[in-house]
Amino acid sequence: MKARTYGLITLAFVGVLPLLGFGYLAIDRAERTAISEVRAGNREIALSVAERIAAFAASERELLRSMGSAVALAPDREAAEVTLRAYALSYPRFRNLAVVDDDGALLAGEPSAHAGQLLPEALEGEGRRGQARPADEDASGAFSHAFSIAEPIVVAGERHGVILADVDLTGIWKPVNDILIGKTGFARLLSTDGQLLAHGNPDERRFVFEGVTEENAGIVSGALLGQVVENRQGREVVATPAFVPGVPWLVVIEQQVSEAFGPAQALARSLWFWSIAAVLVAVGVGLMFG
Repeated sequence: MKARTYGLITLAFVGVLPLLGFGYLAIDRAERTAISEVRAGNREIALSVAERIAAFAASERELLRSMGSAVALAPDREAAEVTLRAYALSYPRFRNLAVVDDDGALLAGEPSAHAGQLLPEALEGEGRRGQARPADEDASGAFSHAFSIAEPIVVAGERHGVILADVDLTGIWKPVNDILIGKTGFARLLSTDGQLLAHGNPDERRFVFEGVTEENAGIVSGALLGQVVENRQGREVVATPAFVPGVPWLVVIEQQVSEAFGPAQALARSLWFWSIAAVLVAVGVGLMFG
């Protein structure tokens, strides 16, 4: 009997415990690797969306500078007004277009109060961009967020004034809405101060016009810290962030924890099953032949 007891103890220390330890380490490593791969994949998608939005913002600035050049070089005030109105009709996302000369005198159009605040600095230096803001109650055009912009007009290296406009942000909705990861993964675009600008999930999209909120600020901070956050529907999501170059915006790819970590959890369950099965087989063989 003593020999049998000693044999079982030896089997436990020599066979079972090392096997269990190896199984635990393998499961932990596999789960962490799978979770890391999910975050890395979502990070690549977030960076791709951020680059598309940055390209959109850069193209809008370039287009405004071209429009400003045509208006500033018009032969007279009437021609400048006609040219600016034609651009306004062709590009309705630009609201309240106006062009001033280097002395700040109005050449054409009428700037908004928001854009006018950017003019003094734009006359002295580089282009200026205001913070994104919800649409005003009396805003014309698409009801969406907008930001004011003041871009210097430079032709052949010589300054010819500044063009001012309020830029409608409907153009950023498509690259955000196009993203779908699995069944529950969507893209969210926020300003860094906690303002929701766009969201790919229709259930969350209705909160776009709320302005700055504590919930959005919490998502921004949680995403930057690599935490699991809770969306407005009360669902826990893995939040993976990427800053948009050149503007104070943040893309967040969010995917429900149950889906994002589902493969890792399934792998862990499978490894636990086979580890326990191996231990039982080892114990059974040891008892039979020990």
